[in-house]
Amino acid sequence: MPQLTSHSTLEELWLGEYQVGPDTLGSAIVSRFEQQSDLSGVLIIDQASMLMGMVSRPQLYQELGQPFAIELFLKRPIRTFLDVNPSCCNPFILSYDERIDKAVRLSLDRPPEELFEPIVVEFQHPQLPDMHSYFLLDCHTLLVAHSQILNIVNDRMQRQTKVLARERRKVKAYTKRLEAQQTEIQERNLLLEQQKQQLLSQSEEIQILNQRFIYVGKVLSREGKKAFQATFAGVNAICQNTDQIASIGKMLEVELETIDAASTLIEKVSRQVRQLSIQAAIAINKQKGYEVSGFGYIVKEIGYLINQTREAGRQMRSLADRFRERVDVFTTSARSGTSVARSLIGEIEQAAIALSALEKLVQDNEANVSGIPDDRSLVIRAQEMEQLRQKLAKAEGALANLRQTMVQ
Repeated sequence: MPQLTSHSTLEELWLGEYQVGPDTLGSAIVSRFEQQSDLSGVLIIDQASMLMGMVSRPQLYQELGQPFAIELFLKRPIRTFLDVNPSCCNPFILSYDERIDKAVRLSLDRPPEELFEPIVVEFQHPQLPDMHSYFLLDCHTLLVAHSQILNIVNDRMQRQTKVLARERRKVKAYTKRLEAQQTEIQERNLLLEQQKQQLLSQSEEIQILNQRFIYVGKVLSREGKKAFQATFAGVNAICQNTDQIASIGKMLEVELETIDAASTLIEKVSRQVRQLSIQAAIAINKQKGYEVSGFGYIVKEIGYLINQTREAGRQMRSLADRFRERVDVFTTSARSGTSVARSLIGEIEQAAIALSALEKLVQDNEANVSGIPDDRSLVIRAQEMEQLRQKLAKAEGALANLRQTMVQ
């Protein structure tokens, strides 16, 4: 028997081909049965190749066991047997392409007395529908084939069961992994939720800090601008004071020049008076009498005048020196002020840049900026700083000229 599958059909089984005509004697059929014990029956085919009936071995031997059966059937044509047994003219017929499992179900649906009767298998050529061929299939052969198919199916089911069990173990392992992953995911989700809450809390704190930063930034901006205005005004005042000191110094220098001229004139007059007194003394020495005594008084007064004149000249020079010292102190102080002012200008510029950056940062972080107006008068412009530098340079030049003049 070939290797069968669940889709095998009847044509794959061993089929009997024993066929006789209706005029064949019964004795010839019995003789063939005795010669071939594997024959389950015989097909009765007429001259037109049409099936007239089927006589199975059990049916034939059962009838031959009846009284007078041998004389009735063995010595007469098989047609007589069909006439006596009309059930043989309607055998159970299946197509050759019928599946084995379905053929078993249909065969078992027959009456109990026909369960083990052979099955007629009909072959019909697709291109010649009028041509039919008939074969016999033993019921035992059908059941054995079906048993083989069941064994194949059972083997396949066992293999599939093993595969299924293996896959179930894999699924179970995957399920455990999935549960572990789900647990891990839940823990991560819980951690993420906690982190989310922390982030929300931190975000609220950052928002509060941002609001504080905006408020502090506004205050710093406002106070810083006030301080810069005051510093800028102070630098302007230093420049003005320096200009005033330079102007006063120039005025004092003019007065000192006048004092020096007067002192020089006094010294010149003193020298002239001294020469006159010397000449008068010489003239007195040449004369005698009352007139000499009068000239002595005059000489004495002239000497006294000379001493006073000298003292006045010395005091004027001392006063001029003190004025020069005071002017030098004022000049030094003014130069220190200009140095401080120049340093303040640099710091103001840097602070102005930082303040502008702070204002921009505050404005960027504030959704609706309403507390920081865009007041250009509060911003120290570069042109104003340049004018302030020019004032300082002018004041420093005036102080340098004044100091040079005082040194001379």
